[in-house]
Amino acid sequence: MRPQASEISTVGSISDRAVSLSIDEHSMGHIMSILTDLYSDPEMAIVREYSCNAIDAHRAIGNPAPIEISLPSVLSEYLIIQDFGIGLSVDDIIDTYSKYGASTKRDSDDFVGMLGLGCKSGLTYADQFTVTSVHNGVKVTAAVMKDENGTGHIDIVDTVGTDEPTGTTVKIPTKRGNSLQAKTAEFFQYWDRGTVLVNTQPPKHFTDGEHYKISDTEYLVSSGGYAYRNGRYSYDNNDVIVMGGVPYESNSSIQGVASRRVSFVPMGSVAFTPSRESLHFTKRTEDFLAQARHDMGIIVLDKTNLDLAKAKDAQEAMEIANRHWVYVNSGTKLEWKGKTIPNHFQFSSGSDYKSWFVENVSAARTYSMTMGDAARRTIVTEFWRKSVSPTVKAKLAKYAEDNGVSDSFLLTQENVFTPWIDTKVVPFSDIEAVILPPNYRPEIQGKRKVPKGTYETVAERGIMVESANISGPIVFISPTETGESPYRQRSECLSKLRHVYGESHTIVVIGKNRHDKFIRDYPEAVHVAEQWKADWKARVWSADESILHGIDVTDHDYLLELGKHIHRINDPVWVRVLEAVNNKEAWEAVEKHRQNLRDMEFGIEGRPYQEIFPRETILTNNGFIAYNNKRKEVCEDAVIFINAKYEMRKS
Repeated sequence: MRPQASEISTVGSISDRAVSLSIDEHSMGHIMSILTDLYSDPEMAIVREYSCNAIDAHRAIGNPAPIEISLPSVLSEYLIIQDFGIGLSVDDIIDTYSKYGASTKRDSDDFVGMLGLGCKSGLTYADQFTVTSVHNGVKVTAAVMKDENGTGHIDIVDTVGTDEPTGTTVKIPTKRGNSLQAKTAEFFQYWDRGTVLVNTQPPKHFTDGEHYKISDTEYLVSSGGYAYRNGRYSYDNNDVIVMGGVPYESNSSIQGVASRRVSFVPMGSVAFTPSRESLHFTKRTEDFLAQARHDMGIIVLDKTNLDLAKAKDAQEAMEIANRHWVYVNSGTKLEWKGKTIPNHFQFSSGSDYKSWFVENVSAARTYSMTMGDAARRTIVTEFWRKSVSPTVKAKLAKYAEDNGVSDSFLLTQENVFTPWIDTKVVPFSDIEAVILPPNYRPEIQGKRKVPKGTYETVAERGIMVESANISGPIVFISPTETGESPYRQRSECLSKLRHVYGESHTIVVIGKNRHDKFIRDYPEAVHVAEQWKADWKARVWSADESILHGIDVTDHDYLLELGKHIHRINDPVWVRVLEAVNNKEAWEAVEKHRQNLRDMEFGIEGRPYQEIFPRETILTNNGFIAYNNKRKEVCEDAVIFINAKYEMRKS
């Protein structure tokens, strides 16, 4: 990719002597170590940088075949990225991998690379990795290794003639408990279909989920999606700008658009930081994003109005309107053939009047309902009763079975038939006329009997499957423990379980009333909460990790800031705490394990917070947050306070 020119403006001159800035030759090793450890997310860095290099190799020769990614498994501990480009000679490997800043891609916007840094990213994750390349009938194997001073060197391990196809393979040893499966899924969801295979399979594309396609380059997806980001699950509301297959998050919202935007932009449209982990908000980037947001707000409404003009009937117009209300703005007034499209059913209210919706034989009172919700229900009119009895619920279920209509009902006094939705409308007298067979029990949607001898287990992405053969290490959990809560949805819980255990364990979801028999049949089975607590206690934590057990995310951010003043702090206990806080790998290890427990809402007994970090008044979270824009002053006060307390204890 062509680098963007910097926008520089200078006025006047201080003196007649001008000296160009340069790099101290004695500090070159230090500079190279900084460039090597450039990335805050090493796992995502190696996935992104080597995959982009691989697809660039295909583009260079017009090869439409996908690049291939092999994730670590029980049989292999390596992450392998393979392309089928023209390959690299010995000189090419030496020039590319030994020189920071060296790149052959700065003369064209056809390629993603151009910084000359990404091919060394393997050293930010591992102490060494292997590059094997076939070019002009010669196969070269090279080892790229990190030195003690943080720089690196290359050893040409082997050179041999071969008839293997051309291409380059990068092989990186991985760490236990890595998140590479989640990172590849997160990254490749924005790649064109057919350009990459992960473990021989195409990765899931973001359009496989619910989305609203505005154009070939602009999409809206539901806001607040639960996604794996930066080593943990979190709610994601940021827009995504995709350039050259690399997604960059932008938290700038589009006026009038409620959903997240996914936008594919031409190469060079926006600038990014040297790590390629985020956008670099230059004036050019900000201007581009501002214009795109302005245009998008107009384009979306124009598309909706154009689609409405083409709608054949009121029901199609309602479907288009519902799509707009869900993805764009629920308050937008929309019309079809001069008529305002209604957004809600509004029912009368009063002490003697109730409208009800009944679903899975559960009844609840309602005063209004969106048109989209009403469209999926069977509407029962002339319902004058003050409650929904068990007999009425059973007759509703039997009516749905006999007539093949939705078993989600809306019961109301009013005749709410409307041309906007295609749904069954029946008078309550038809429901009263239903004759129930003796001992009739409605079949409740979503509840099914598991065949004898089988168990429900958790497969990839949290999908439930029936399994007759249970083997290997077994953990179990009850359905109620995977249910809805203010902080978690069932699918999120099961996905988290599958992510944490990978393929190493069989995860069984079984009702509490079957726990005793299940444990008798499988005495080695352990409840998920107990297994995680045991893993926590059994793990051999480093000294730094043990200190970090009692520090939460907010305090960690504060202590990182305070750590910049460690040379001025006299208290050795505080110095030790700040040294641990600055150990990035230790923090990530503790937080990842703790986050697993937190996401599952399982408690864990750790070291008391006060043992390692006493909460002094001046150092409370509230104090730091309140003075978020004056961190320097807060840290100055903290240093004085810590030293004063230390001197008092000494005396």
